[in-house]
Amino acid sequence: MAQVGRISGPLLKANLERQGIDLAFKNVSSSTPVLFLDVNNNRIGVNYTGTPLSELYVPTKINTTSAVIDNTAQFQNWTISPNGISISSGDINLITDNTVPSGSPMPPVRLTGFGTGTTSEQFLAIRDNNIGSVDNSDIVLDPAGTGTVEFPTSLNVDGNMFATGNIRADGNLTLGSGAEDDIVLGGELVVDLIPDATNTYKIGAPGQQFDEFFGNEVTMAFLNGVAIKASGSRTPQPGSSTVQNLGLDIGNTFFVAQNGDDTDAGFHPAGPFRSIKRAIDAADSSTQGPVTIRVSAGSYEEITPLVVPSHVTIIGEDMRNTIVRPESAYQSNDIFLLEDNTTIMNLTVQDFYYDSGNDTGYAFRFNSQAKIATRSPYIQNVTVITKGTTTSASDPRGFASGDAGKGAIVDGAVLDVETDANQASMLFHSVTFITPGVDALTCKNGVRVEWLNCFTYFANIGINCQNGTGRTTPDSATKTGVELRSIASACVYGNTGIRGDGNNVLIYAINHNLAYIGTGKFVDNDPSRADQTQEVVKANSAQVYFTSQDHTGDFRVGDQFFIDLENGTTSLDITQAEFDNLNSLQITTSGSTTEITPTSINVGDFLLSGNKIQTLSSQFDLNSFGTGNEIKFLSNVNIPSLNLSGDLIINGDLTHELGQIPNSTTVDSSTKNLIPSQDTTFNLGSDDFFSKKYFFSTHTSELNVNNIRFIDNKITTTVSN
Repeated sequence: MAQVGRISGPLLKANLERQGIDLAFKNVSSSTPVLFLDVNNNRIGVNYTGTPLSELYVPTKINTTSAVIDNTAQFQNWTISPNGISISSGDINLITDNTVPSGSPMPPVRLTGFGTGTTSEQFLAIRDNNIGSVDNSDIVLDPAGTGTVEFPTSLNVDGNMFATGNIRADGNLTLGSGAEDDIVLGGELVVDLIPDATNTYKIGAPGQQFDEFFGNEVTMAFLNGVAIKASGSRTPQPGSSTVQNLGLDIGNTFFVAQNGDDTDAGFHPAGPFRSIKRAIDAADSSTQGPVTIRVSAGSYEEITPLVVPSHVTIIGEDMRNTIVRPESAYQSNDIFLLEDNTTIMNLTVQDFYYDSGNDTGYAFRFNSQAKIATRSPYIQNVTVITKGTTTSASDPRGFASGDAGKGAIVDGAVLDVETDANQASMLFHSVTFITPGVDALTCKNGVRVEWLNCFTYFANIGINCQNGTGRTTPDSATKTGVELRSIASACVYGNTGIRGDGNNVLIYAINHNLAYIGTGKFVDNDPSRADQTQEVVKANSAQVYFTSQDHTGDFRVGDQFFIDLENGTTSLDITQAEFDNLNSLQITTSGSTTEITPTSINVGDFLLSGNKIQTLSSQFDLNSFGTGNEIKFLSNVNIPSLNLSGDLIINGDLTHELGQIPNSTTVDSSTKNLIPSQDTTFNLGSDDFFSKKYFFSTHTSELNVNNIRFIDNKITTTVSN
């Protein structure tokens, strides 16, 4: 057996005891002992040449697969005991030399659990992926100084969260996970609440609504709710409520505005459509009865024609500031096509043109095959303004162009055959058509039109009513013509005012103003340009009954009665047939009445009947106030008895013997004696100084002057020498 080592020096006692001298174990080739026993201080050093600093001193690391400490272990200022790990000063750092790969779930220091606290009943526990407390105490995250508590990833809070300071979430902040979790905001909001995505998230839900909302301004695409309370300084009237249903849609009403969007619902002013056509499309799909489309002020370029469904009303904000015009590609189309019980109100239609080839370019007309079953289309408070395509300084409205957009055509031939004759109608109220050089209103083929307080300007024909080719009625008859009632309306400028053409045309124009008709495009109000014959034109047995006043104030009742205000005359032009249809004509002024009947004229006490002029109760006085104060009979006069108090001048024969001779009588020829009623009282001729009136010559066979007699060639006396 080989020798592996030996023990030298003082001999060991029993049990390897050494007295007073340290013992070192080392390799012969190394000066540092592997194991050093300090028997005087009871210390052991490992790989250390000096005196061990503690009971067991190892200057390098210790590798062990298992270490058990029954009581307390101290490492410099560290103390490990059954009660925990403590340090007299400095930090406790748990460090591993292993580098954790990026993305690895394994941390540098891994603990199955971790707890803090001063007592066993109150401490923070960290176990697995949970941080909690073991009792009912709060968990406080309190950074020092100006530090912050930051959660770099999502934070889920299933219970209550209380913060006396600020809470800032740069990432997602999820408060609660179900309906049982409450969120209480006891503080004040000092920043904006802005969602991450537009039109995605909601505030509240059906059945879980906020009770009240207080805000200065609300901007949103949709507003749905039960009620919104509008609070302010105004005191409500007794019995009234401050709660207004602003959040609800009105019902059966669509809204259109310039800042609207055709993708909106359109049921509320806060979410209007952008175009009238979109609102019409929505109204057409509605099955909830009559629908109103309200159009806010603005200019709307539309795809035309706009076909207005039955029982739909379109109302503009106001007539002048709500403007409807076609898009450029549709400028020769009609604008509104009307169905049963439709209404257009409070707007202006402009910037469209007439296409003569297709007969399109009207502001209003019936839709093809429309069935007018309940009420006629109604146009009120509307202005139509057009102009021709060719304009100039002398013709700014394009009057001569002849292709300006027309006002309306009411044509019964396009209606459904089941439309009753009485329903084939259209009503216009306070409508103005400014249609230079083209017809404003055209009516034909068995229709009825009401034209109330309406105006036409610069029209070729203001109101043009024709028989037409006819339309088929429900009883398979063919109906032509027009019945039109115009009340308190006007046709101004242009070529022709009212024209009726056809035996089934019947026009009543009551209180109609026909001003400067025949002047065409001119607006200089020169009366010499006007043509009165074009004010009312009747052709082919059309009947036009009218009362009118022209630009000079002249008043007419049809073609028969005319009051010329300029010259102060009144005239009647009535045929025998027309007069026979009158019972009487009475003219009353200052309590005096003149009555004209087909057989007599009664003026005060005078009655003209047959070939007689007589008084009914007073004497018959003939008195002249003209030049010379003369009453002249220009043809033979047959007078049974004549009593004169003044002069009698007779240019013809005096064929009746006069019982009394007036003061002065001039006789051209006589076949009777002239005998004065009084002797030596009256003269033949006058020798008045200021007005001498002599007979030119006297021819007689005998002349007696008092007692002197002139006969033949003799002068004799009848009494003496």
